[in-house]
Amino acid sequence: MWRIIAILLSIAGAVSSNPGAGAEGAPMVPTIQYQCKCGVVVVQSVATSDTDYGKVDDNDLMNEHIHKETDGTVSEGQSKAKDGLTYGEGTCTWVDGNIYDGELLFGKPHGDGKMKYKDGSEYAGGWLEGKQHGAGTITSMWQLYRYQGGWSYGEPHGKGVVAWFWNFIKFEGEYEDGQLVDVSTVRFSLLLRLIVVHKLLRRRFGLVLVLLCIFGWRVVVDELLDLYLRLLFLFYSQRRELAEVKAAESKEELDDDESINDEDE
Repeated sequence: MWRIIAILLSIAGAVSSNPGAGAEGAPMVPTIQYQCKCGVVVVQSVATSDTDYGKVDDNDLMNEHIHKETDGTVSEGQSKAKDGLTYGEGTCTWVDGNIYDGELLFGKPHGDGKMKYKDGSEYAGGWLEGKQHGAGTITSMWQLYRYQGGWSYGEPHGKGVVAWFWNFIKFEGEYEDGQLVDVSTVRFSLLLRLIVVHKLLRRRFGLVLVLLCIFGWRVVVDELLDLYLRLLFLFYSQRRELAEVKAAESKEELDDDESINDEDE
């Protein structure tokens, strides 16, 4: 059981450093220029050969708007033509299976919207020029992982809350350019604490914790368990970082040896 807990903590420490890693890579709709007039309109971009269908009213509002790209990407909804570019709300579907529903600007997600990725994960929140920006939440399939907090141009940035395995492990931290730089609070679920007590009971130390709870020291026991699990979390996080440093050093040494051999030849 300790091994299972250790594996969960190690995974949480590894992936929490960049919760938005799976959120990128979705191709955004390219900027398309429109020349819309009142009535039914079919516009084809000279630069990309993309085609737009819709009806434009006196307010330059294009209703029943459907945008088709040459690669098969389709976006539909309601948009406006302003300065030759469209903006408004709509739904975009990419050929790789990603679906976006929300506000658009220049054919890209901009404002508030939700993106459903082909891997089952979802992002809901702010967008800026096709990238996650502002406040937003990304949730993996089956809600095994969730990050809620600040974003900056597609990367977690600022304060954020990360929850793993249906809140089995939950912590608050500070992100900078997608990297976790500080952890302020770590909380563990009641189930995880009970598992720890059960394992400690087998070593008779758990009996001491039970007696402390009986005599009104439950808060102290709760803090001790949190401290123990927090130290365990930090231990496996540090061990992972050391392993990454050693791997990088080994790779550099190998590259140096190869360069020396090339010079000798």
